[in-house]
Order: sequence, then C-alpha cells, then structure tokens
Amino acid sequence: MQRERERLMEDKFIIQNGVLEAYTLRENLVEVPKEVKIIGKGAFKGCVSIEQIILPETVTDIMDDAFKGCRKLKKINFPSKLTYIGEYAFHRCHSLHSVKLPSTVKYLESCAFLYCDNLEQISMPGVTKLDKQVFSNDTNLREIEVSNDLNLSCICDVFTGCSKISKITLSDGTAYNVESVIDIISSHSNIHPLIKAIAADIYRMMKIEDAMLLRFLINVKDVEIPNGITAISKSCFFDKKGIVSVKLPKTLKDIGSKAFRNCINLERIEFASEDVTINADAFKNCTTLKYITLSDGITYELKGLPDKYNEDFPEIIHTIHSQILNNFFISGTTLMQYRGKEERVVVPEGITVIGEKAFAGNKIIGRVILPASIKEIHEEAFAHCVLLQTITLPEGLEYIGQSAFENCVKLIRVKLPESLNKIENSVFNRCKILNEVIFGSNIKEIASLAFYGCNSLRNIHLPEKLTSIGDMAFYKCLSLKEITLPKSLVKLGNNIFTYSGVKSASINCDLKECGTDVFSECSKLRKLTFNEGVKGIGNKFAFKCVSLKFVNLPSTIEYIGRNAFEDSIYIKELTENAASNIFIDGSELSGNIVLPDGITAIAGGAFYGNTKITSVTFPNSLLQIGSRAFCGCTSLKDAVLPNGVTVLEEGVFSYCTLLESVKSQGKIKHISDNVFYGCSAIKQVPSSNAVHIGKNAFNGCKSLDNIQLNCQDIEADAFRNTAFLDNLRINSSLIVISNTLVDGKCCTGDVIVPEGIVSISPYAFSGNDNITSIILPESLKIIGIGAFSGCKIIKELVLPSIKSIEKNSFEKCISLTKVSGCAEIIGEGAFSYCTNLEAVILQETVSLKQEAFCGCAALKTCEFSKLQYIGDNCFNECISLETFDFSNVKFIGVSAFFSCTSLKNIYLNENTYTASHAFEDCANLKEIILSGEGLKYGSYAFSGCTAINAIYIGNRKYITDEYLVIFKRNIPDIVKSIYNSAMSCFNIDENLSLFGYINKGSLVHIPKGIKRIEREVFKDAMNLKEVYISEDVEYIGERAFYNTMWLEKQKSITPIVIVNNILIDASSCHGNVLIPEYVKIVSGWAFVNCYDLREITFSSSKTIIEEYAFRNCINFKKVTLADGREYRLTKIQDRENEMLPQNVKQIFMDCLNCFKTDENNVLVECTGNINNLVLPEGITDIYDNVFEDSNLLTHITLTKDTVTIGKSAFKNCKWLVSVKNAGSIKKIEKFAFSGCYILESIEFSNNLQYIGMRAFEYSSLKNIQIPEGVTEIPEKAFYRCKNLKKVSLPSTLKNIGKEAFAFCYELTEINFPKNLEKIDSRAFAWCSKIDIKHLPKNVSVKDDAFSFRKS
Repeated sequence: MQRERERLMEDKFIIQNGVLEAYTLRENLVEVPKEVKIIGKGAFKGCVSIEQIILPETVTDIMDDAFKGCRKLKKINFPSKLTYIGEYAFHRCHSLHSVKLPSTVKYLESCAFLYCDNLEQISMPGVTKLDKQVFSNDTNLREIEVSNDLNLSCICDVFTGCSKISKITLSDGTAYNVESVIDIISSHSNIHPLIKAIAADIYRMMKIEDAMLLRFLINVKDVEIPNGITAISKSCFFDKKGIVSVKLPKTLKDIGSKAFRNCINLERIEFASEDVTINADAFKNCTTLKYITLSDGITYELKGLPDKYNEDFPEIIHTIHSQILNNFFISGTTLMQYRGKEERVVVPEGITVIGEKAFAGNKIIGRVILPASIKEIHEEAFAHCVLLQTITLPEGLEYIGQSAFENCVKLIRVKLPESLNKIENSVFNRCKILNEVIFGSNIKEIASLAFYGCNSLRNIHLPEKLTSIGDMAFYKCLSLKEITLPKSLVKLGNNIFTYSGVKSASINCDLKECGTDVFSECSKLRKLTFNEGVKGIGNKFAFKCVSLKFVNLPSTIEYIGRNAFEDSIYIKELTENAASNIFIDGSELSGNIVLPDGITAIAGGAFYGNTKITSVTFPNSLLQIGSRAFCGCTSLKDAVLPNGVTVLEEGVFSYCTLLESVKSQGKIKHISDNVFYGCSAIKQVPSSNAVHIGKNAFNGCKSLDNIQLNCQDIEADAFRNTAFLDNLRINSSLIVISNTLVDGKCCTGDVIVPEGIVSISPYAFSGNDNITSIILPESLKIIGIGAFSGCKIIKELVLPSIKSIEKNSFEKCISLTKVSGCAEIIGEGAFSYCTNLEAVILQETVSLKQEAFCGCAALKTCEFSKLQYIGDNCFNECISLETFDFSNVKFIGVSAFFSCTSLKNIYLNENTYTASHAFEDCANLKEIILSGEGLKYGSYAFSGCTAINAIYIGNRKYITDEYLVIFKRNIPDIVKSIYNSAMSCFNIDENLSLFGYINKGSLVHIPKGIKRIEREVFKDAMNLKEVYISEDVEYIGERAFYNTMWLEKQKSITPIVIVNNILIDASSCHGNVLIPEYVKIVSGWAFVNCYDLREITFSSSKTIIEEYAFRNCINFKKVTLADGREYRLTKIQDRENEMLPQNVKQIFMDCLNCFKTDENNVLVECTGNINNLVLPEGITDIYDNVFEDSNLLTHITLTKDTVTIGKSAFKNCKWLVSVKNAGSIKKIEKFAFSGCYILESIEFSNNLQYIGMRAFEYSSLKNIQIPEGVTEIPEKAFYRCKNLKKVSLPSTLKNIGKEAFAFCYELTEINFPKNLEKIDSRAFAWCSKIDIKHLPKNVSVKDDAFSFRKS
C-alpha cells in the first residue's frame, strides 16, 4: 500500500531536489508531499479544479506564479517555517477567503495576492516590507493584521481598490475601525501613521479634496465610495466602462454633472441616503443601468420608458431614469433620434419603432442592444454607423426599412428573426465584412440591393418560403461559394449575383418572372444545376461566366433565354444540344437552315448576329422563339412561323435588314418590344389579333405599308418610321389603329377624339404645343404613358369614365387649370408640375399613384369622393392646397403632402395609415382631427407641422400650443406622440433649448415654452421664408438664422433685426449706429463684416455683447457707452488695453479679430476673407505667406507703420488689383506678389531698399518707379508682367538679374542708369519694344540679355 501511494504521488507531482515543479492531476483536495521544501514557479498555475491545498511544515518558499489562476482555491495553510512568497503567487485566486501568514514571512513580492476579490481577512504580523500591488483590487478585503514595524515608505499602490477594509489591527494588538476614510487621511488626524498610510493607499485610485471625490482613476467592476465623501465632482467616473456596480456613502450630498456619464456597463447603484442632489447629465449614457437601491433597502428596476407620474417611484429614480434616456428623442413608443456618443447602447424596453435615421451616421456606436418590444426598424435607421459590429434583432421584429444598415462596414453577423417576412431595398448594402446571415424561415422576399457589395458574405441558406429576389440583391458578394435557389421562388430580378464569387449553383425553381444577368460575369462559376421541374432559363442567365463548364439541364426544360451561357466553356465545348427539344446555338450555321422535328423552342439569341443564314425552316413542333433569336441576321430574307408560335419575343427579328417577309401559319397573340425594329426591307408581317404590340415593334420598317391588325394595347413608337403610318397620316392628323389612337403630334387647335377609341397610346400627343383643347370620347378607357405630356396650352380637361391614366400622361401641361370627370386610377406623375392647375374634381378615383400632382403649386381644390389610396409625394409642394377630404382614404404615402403650407386642418380616420413624412413641413397645419386613438403613422409623418395648436379625438379637443404639452399627465399618448412628431424637425434638449433643425421647410413656428435658440440652428436653411418666434424665447445664438430668406427679408425692412429684445443681425449697417435701450443682448456675429461701421452708441449699460458680435468691423473707430464715456480704436495695440471696460475691449477685439499678430505686432495670419482690406495702424510687418492664395482679396491698404512684406505674402492672390499706402515699405521679399495676375498698381515707398527675386512675376503692373536706394532688380522680379509699359530705374541701381523683365512684351520706356554695372542673362528677353541704344558704356551685358527682340 505504501509503495502504491508513493507511485501515485510520483504520478501527480514532479519533484526534484525538494522543489515541487509541477502538479499533473485535477483534484479538489491536494496534499503536498512532506519532502517538498519549495513550491516551484508556476507549479499549480491554472489548476482550476483545486479547492483546498495542504502544505507540509517543510515548505519554506512559495515561488512566482505558484498558485496563479487557481480560481476555485478556497483554503490553504501556510507552514510555520515559510519565509518567502513570490510575485503573482496567488494572483486571481478568486475563491480564497482568508490568509494567515506566519511571523517568519518578512517580505511579500509584487502582486502576490492581486485580484483575490473574495479575500476577506489577511494576517501578516511579521511582514515589514510590501512590494507594489500585493493586495490591489481585493475588493472584499475587510480585516487586515499588520506589523508595527511595517515600513511606511513601501505602502504605495499596495491596497489600491480594497475599499471595504473596515478594521486594521497592529501586531501589538491595537485595533482601528475604519469608518470614515476622510477623517483618517486628513492632515489634522491623530491616527497612527501606519493606519493613515494604509487608508490613503486604499483610496489611491481616488483623487479626493475637501471631502469631494474629484477623480476615480481605475476601471474596476465594483466600486464602493468611502464614508466621508460629500460630493462627487463633474465627470469623476466619466467613461469608466469597466464599472458594473457602485455603492454610495451615507455622507454623500451631491453628484456632479456628467459624474457617471458613459459608464456604459454600469448596472447597479446603491444609495445610503436619498438626500442627494443629482446634477444634469450625471448618469447620461448609462443605458445599462437597471437597478437602483435606496437607503430603505428597496430596489427599483428601471424598465422601459420613464413614467414621471408613477407615484410608486421616488423622484430620485425618475431623475436618474430620465438622465439615462436623455440621449433618446422618443415620440410615443418611437425612437426618433439617438443623440449620444456611446460605444454600447441599450435601447429601452417599450420602444416599438426605431425611427428613420435614428442612429444614422453615428461613428462611435459599436454595439446596440434592442429590446424585445421592437416591431419595426425604419429607413436608414443605422445607415453609415461605420463602427457598428453587433446588433441582435429580436423575435417579434416585423419590418426593417430600406437602407436600415447600409454601409455598416464593420457589421459581422446578422440573425434575422422568424417574425420577419421581407428584407427591403439596400438593407445591408455595402456591409463589407458581414460574413454570416441567418435567414428566418418566413422570409418571402429579398428586395433589390439588399446585400449589394457584402464582400465577405459566405455561404447562405435561402429560406424555403422565399418567393422573390430583387435586382442586384447579392451583387459583388465576392466570398459567396454555393447557392441553392429554393423551389418556392417565382421571381428573380436583374443581376442578382453578378460579379459574385459563386462557384456552383443549384436551381430548383420554375420561375414566372426572371430578369436578365442573374449570374452574369461570375468568373468563378463552374457548375450550374437546373433540377427537374425547371422549365425556363432567363436571358443572359450566366452571361460571360468564363469558367462555367458544367450545366445540367432537366428533361422539363422548355425555354432558354438569349445569351444564357455566352462566353462560357460550356458553350464553346457544346457539340450538340444539351436539351434535345431546345435549339441553343446556331451562330456558326449558314445558308438555308432546316431545324429538325421535335424542337419546341429556339433559345434567345441562338442566331444572334449570324450574317450567313438566308432562310430558316421551322418544324411544326416549335412553340417558342426566344428574344433576339435572329437579331442582326442581315442576310435572312424570309421566315414562316409554325402554328404553335403565338408570341413574338423581344427583338426576335430586329435589325434583319434584308428580311422581306414573315408569315405565320397560326395566330399571333402578342408582339413584344422591338420585334421588327430596323427591318427596313420588310413588306409582309403576320396578320394579328394581338392583345399587345410593344414599344418600337415595327419602328424603322420603312417598306411596310400595310398591316392587318386588331389591337387595343399599342405601345409608344410601335409604327414609327413606317410607310404604314405615313399613309395613315395623309388622311388624318389623328392616327387610329384598331380603336387605339397612336399619334396626334400633328394636330392643332381644338381636338375631338372620335367615339369608339378605347385607348390613347403612350406619347401620342407628347410635346404638341398647338393643341388648345381636347375632347375625349365616352368609349375611352386608357390614356397611355406621357400621352399629353408637355402640351403647354391645354387649359381644361374633362375625363369620361376612364379606367386608368398612365404615368406622366399630362405632366407639365402648364396651362391646365381644371380637371374634372371620372377616372379610376391616376398614374405616377400623371399631372405633375401642371403649375397652373387650380381644381381637380374626380368622382370615381380610388387610387392616386406617386407624384400624381407633385409640384402643382396653384392647386387649391381637390375633390375625390371615393379615394382610398394616395401614393408617395402625390401632392408634394402643392403649396396652395387648402382642404382635402380623407374620409375614405386608407393609405397616405411617404411625403404625400410635403410642404402643403396652405393646409389648415385635416381629418384622419383611425384605420388610415399615414406613412413617413406624409405631412412634413405643412407648417400652417393647426388642427388634426382623429376619429379615434388608433391612428398608425410612420416616422416624421407630421414633422415640421410646427403651427399645430389643437388635436381632436372625436369630439374631445386637446390644446397643443406649447412644447410642455408632452409633459402633461392628462394628455392622451396619441396626442403627445403626434405633437412630438410635429416638433421632430427640431432638436430640443431637457433645458428647453432648441439646438438643431433637420427639415427644409419654408415656414416654422418656434413653439411656446422654448427658452433658447442656440447658435447656427437655422444657418443655411435657404428655403426658410417665414419664422414665428414665441415670446418665451429669451436667447438667440450667433448666426441662428444666417443665410435664410427670412433674415434677408427682415434686413430689407430694417438694417437692425431685433427679436424679443435680442439684436440678431445688423450686418448691413454703416456709419454711426445707436443700440436701443430695450436691447438685452447683441448676438455673436450680429455686426459681422460691417466694413463701413464707424461708431456704436449704447443706450443701456445692461446690454450684453456676445463674443464676435463686431467681428471684422475693420474700420470701426469709436464706442460710446450709456454713461457718455467714449473710447476710440486707433491702432492694433488698443485691443490689448487692460484699462478698457470689458465690453469695450470685447468690441475692439472683435473688430480686429481677423488680424493675428505676434508680440512684435507682426501680422502672422489674417482671417475673414475680406476683399477690400485696410490694415490697422501699429502693424509693423506682414509675415511670410500671410495672404497666400487669398482668392477674395482685391484691394489692400497698408499702414505707415508697415515696413516689410514677407516671402510669398500675397502669392497667388489672383484677384488683387491694388496695394495702397505702401509709403513706409523698406523691404519686399521674394515671391511677395508672385502670381497676382491682375495687380495693376502698387505705391512704391521712397524708403524701399530691397526687392526679392520673383517678387512681382506674372502681375499686371503698367508703370513702376523704383525709388533711389535700390541697388538690384533680382532674378525674375518682373517676369512676364505682360502689361508693363514704363519702368523708371534709380541711379543707385547696379544689377539687373536673370530674366528680371523677360516677356514684358509691352515694355517701351525704360531708363538705364549711368552707374548700372550688369545686365544678366535673358533679363529683357522678348522685350521687343525697348530701345537699347542708350545703354551705359561700362555696363556688362550678357549675350542673351536682350534675346528674341526684334532688330
């Protein structure tokens, strides 16, 4: 037995020379052998199974990392001979409760017990030295025993974070209870120095001053603030994202602004007293804070939206809850906008809708947690959240709007819930690293561009209920490998998988509708499998899939579209038809072609561009000829179609230029677009009872003069450029074919459409400016696309019982004033931009498609007694529309009544759905009457309806004439929600400050209750014509209405614009201005750029002048205060005069704000973009590059104090014309005026001593006089001054440098001083007009100095 025991001991321990080097088993209880003297480095590291260790008395040393990470270790004995414990020996032993060290242990290495966060007791009576972080973050440590001889100097970052220590016992038996750490660490405390040092170290992570916690320096999970702290300062815990819980002391009285802001993982907070002031934003962005415990022990759970009227919740709970949600702008249960900047956001429970653009463009958010209550995510809700990685979509989510997650380039994975039926357009467009999408089984539709450009998206499993995939849905999904199209699919759009990485695809669906290019240009696609049941393959299905080699076709295949497999290996290697009943490729055939019996279909494009075939004999078995099958067969002369072919597909014979005859043994029922387009020689086509003739079907058939037809659905230009149409036009300007009016472009005056006409073809009268009126017959049912578009002088229209008016039928009929009669459906844009249309009275209309009356600015009256559907933008910008009857309307589309600013009141049924932005910026809408409280509406449905003052529910009226209505308890939620929607054009904070405007309306009412309009709120809202500002507004910030039509209108009335005693603009003032006594504030930038303002007189000493109020008033001279004192601005130094009153100094600083000078009054920068600039006195020099590239500067006046113009100071000031008052300039550095192309004049100083190289090159100077004292004209100083005519040189001049005057073509007068010594190379090149006969004799002239001048 003893031997067995020894063998087992050897198996689980590795021991050498008394050192236990490793433990190899997984036991709960471990007894270390008696021969062990040293527990070696890392011997038990990470042994997570151990709960108890028994050490023998022989152990003297525990080395580094010995028990590190033994997180379940609860109990260990420390032998009496133990002398040493190494670094990290017990690091992260999370279950260890107590430690009792023998007096033989004198020193503990760093981090020995770091993060032992359940350790409650430690006894170390012999330890005299502690290294760094021995007990740091042992957050549950309560009692410690230490030696009286413990070295004070070593207590630094030893007990940091051990905030629960309540008792410290010294080795002599003296015990201290730690109740108030503040009292202990205060300088006047009489506590033992060792106790004081330990207390100070415990709270080293806290910066404390005068009982105020100023900063919390570390990120720990649980924080307990010590008793004695009376205040937590502003931003104390700001952005401490590791904190989960906080326990506050009884002594706490105040929590400062932003104290816990952005503690995004804070879940719980405990108060020992409720007598605490919580300042603004103290808990802002703490969206995970869920539990608050008060001093009575009651814990309150924060759930969903705050109910400030819930009397069960104390005020402190309401305050914190409101602060948490402060960044959420919520209307009803719709989150309209998130204004925060958290990395992690928890949307509150109770929110059902994430509104349009609610998080859009937020560049900080990385994770969003949505509540189970979410039902809808609206358009662009999270678009362009470029750091968003994670979002969980809850079950119950029913709608995700267009572009909801577009360009979320960091989004990794998405699981779509079972409750979702459709993926809208562009929902995940350009989510470049999205690699996994799990579809809910109930998804039936994936709309266009849904996963466009999702480069990392790998294998996906499309749900078995999927019926439709839209255009380009998976375009450029480069990482896709395999795709299976389920049997349920009935519709595929265009280019669905184009340019994707798909290698193989299995198609199980027999489609009713298939777009083109489904897999086109998938360069890696090798295999396509069409399973049994598939009957058709769409046009260009796998076009230019260059690697496609294997195509498996089923026995059920009946049709292959044009170019379905063009440019693939499969087609190139095809030796016989893969499907025996379908003829796929005849591109290499020639002459007379006889197709074998049994062929039922010819694939689209089968003979495309074959110029060698002359005739084709079709088998009787043939049922279908694909689109463009014979397109461009320029030698084909005739064809006889068998009985089974009843449909002529798109472009099937187009551009067959020698084709003379096409006959049919049966009846053609449908002629598609472009069937015979460009068949200029054709004379005979099949007679037809077709129900449809497509666009351009016979266009260009110039020889075709007779067609037997009976068709009522004829598309645009079906017979254009045919002899047939020319013959009909000879007899009448109204061209009628089979009860269809196809052309009326030659009509003039009053047009009467004859009875019997059933339809008018698309564009039949389009652009005809000669029609004055049109009378339509009772037989008419359809008016085609654009039929009368642009008929500019038709004034009135009476419609018979029309079934449908198609898209753009009467668009831009700008003289049309009235439409009446009956029409069931009004198509898209049918009457759009009929700018003089005033009245529409249509009795049978049930549906108005999108933009039907868009832009009809004069439209006042609309009567639709049976109307049910109003499409998107239907009455957009119908600014004169005064009333509308919504009695039977069930749906109002997006922006349907956008900016209908004459609407005063509307009645909406409870069952009417009102889409997003439906009534946006109907700024004069005052009353909304609802039949009940169940109205459903989209985001921003009433945004900008800022005049709204009453909402009715049935007969009950609720006054909504002030912003505070949203806080009133007795107002129904639907009323608050609609009012919130109306005000959603504004960003308004909790202090009732309006700090943003997001709409583009022409009129706004600032609601009552708003106190402030902050800076630049409406800046550049260029459509804004009218503004009504409540008397409650006490402050308007700088440039709040800058660049609005409203402000320009106010300035045209009076040069000083004053609103509510606030002077907001006086930028057009000049001369002397008196500020009225009643003006309380002069807003920042009010007098900006008043270059002609000279004096200001104040009538009141109480008028507040904001910073930059007088910005760039560079010619300002004098201020007169209300008490009569005058102050003058004469030089740049005046703005620094400390003796000036503060308001005067502010004005002087503002006036000269654009001039940035150094301590020597050298101008180092000039801002403001002033065109006619006058420098203030006192500026000594203009430093290098100060005005370089200043494109607005045209004139500058220097000062008598300015002596130097620095390098490139005015370089490339291309609009600078003149430089004045340069009388004191001594030095002009190189490039100073280079590139000043239109600089005509500069007044050179008599003091000028130096001109730098290229100083005036490319300028337009005409005459210059260089003063005495200048000794050199340097290189290119006046190079290419093409307008320079006269130059006067001083007697002091010695040298003229290289190309100094080169290319001065007009230079005719110049004197050469007698003392001139040198004229350098090409100095006067191309100066052909100057006379050089009088050059001084002794001057040294380079051979090419006057090169290229005429002799």
